Amino acid sequence: MSWLFYATALARTSDAQGSMWATVDHTFPRAPIRAVISLSSCSQQNGESWQQFQPHFAYAYIVTEQTPVIQLGPVTAPNPDKLRDNHVHLETDHLSFNLQVENMQASAVGTIYDVRSDHDPIDPASEFELATYDDAGTVVGSHRFVQFPGGRAIDPDEAGSQLLLRLGQGQNRPTGFTVIDRSTLGEAPFRIDTTTGLALPTGG
Repeated sequence: MSWLFYATALARTSDAQGSMWATVDHTFPRAPIRAVISLSSCSQQNGESWQQFQPHFAYAYIVTEQTPVIQLGPVTAPNPDKLRDNHVHLETDHLSFNLQVENMQASAVGTIYDVRSDHDPIDPASEFELATYDDAGTVVGSHRFVQFPGGRAIDPDEAGSQLLLRLGQGQNRPTGFTVIDRSTLGEAPFRIDTTTGLALPTGG
């Protein structure tokens, strides 16, 4: 028997700006778990200047300690199979849900199940959110980090640096990150002031 102990939604839109991401990282006491991420919606609309060979895709996948890695010069980064890594069953203390979209809008749902029979429900101990952005301050990705009681502490600076490595392949590579406060931003679109690192609502 397995018990659902966490579920989360991810959503992202990319409009002719290259790949955009939404991610949620989790840490928790080491345990046997089963996790699944599934696309829940996916839409695309071609504008007047649509280019025939423009890529359009949405990938929903999971990164764990068992994900293969790739060596990029001096840097080691996860190299998931984005078409198949949407379901995992392993013993671990951390994992990441990832939604990557290009030239479309998509949303996904991620769930984590504890497969132990003596499971007790637990609530997150702490959470924070980072935004990754490019040289112009355009937000490339939003990334939530969730620590459960007994899970490894997550340092925002270390997490942001790892994100830049993880997402730093292909075009639209993020070059910076900053902690954002959803209690003041809400779900409104925003950009980042690259001088101060502050999130500025765009009014869109």
